[in-house]
Amino acid sequence: MQSLTQFKFAKEYWVFLAPILFILIDIATGFLNAWKEQKVMSCRLRNGLVKKCGELFCIAIGEILTYALGLPRYIVYGIAGYVILMEIVSNIENIAKMGVPIPAFISKALSQASDDFANADYATVKKDLDSAWDEIRRLKEEEK
Repeated sequence: MQSLTQFKFAKEYWVFLAPILFILIDIATGFLNAWKEQKVMSCRLRNGLVKKCGELFCIAIGEILTYALGLPRYIVYGIAGYVILMEIVSNIENIAKMGVPIPAFISKALSQASDDFANADYATVKKDLDSAWDEIRRLKEEEK
């Protein structure tokens, strides 16, 4: 298992592209759910878009600080990873509202990780994510 300091994106442009793609999926799934429930509201969409832009600004600020101060790349990777994790949790919630069954261990692990990140409990986040990956590996082995 890699440590957080060894974590890196396959290509540098993925630091921005991956969060943008997850944000776009979140916007689309959120809009579809609101449309399905006949609760499309421009103020909620506007507020959501402002929040998404704020997330991207955090990554941009991390990039600037990384280059300007010569800080390690894993700092901006951590910021981007946090944004991606938040968006994945939101995407899974939206997809579940669409009626797609999500395995309980996945939604539980992601929800718990999101709560732990919000409370800055990174050791618990790492433990929970490691546990989720172990479960995924175990399920893959069972398939073989």
